[in-house]
Amino acid sequence: MKKETFINSGRITDLKTFLNLRPNENLQFDCTDVVLYEGGHYIQVLKTGHFFYDGFGDKKLDNVEEFMWKKIDIN
Repeated sequence: MKKETFINSGRITDLKTFLNLRPNENLQFDCTDVVLYEGGHYIQVLKTGHFFYDGFGDKKLDNVEEFMWKKIDIN
């Protein structure tokens, strides 16, 4: 899958809906929403305005998406 296709699959989901789909996920205490991607990957949206994925956080979603893309290596 191309990186652009993967990134464009991201959809913002409110926390309640996400937890109904995946009740056993371990999220940050200040998570308000989740950006859900194809394949079940997701980035947390925090109350501070930061985005968070696997120990990495940034104010820019693009930076966290780049980190996630490299980490999951869907190529």
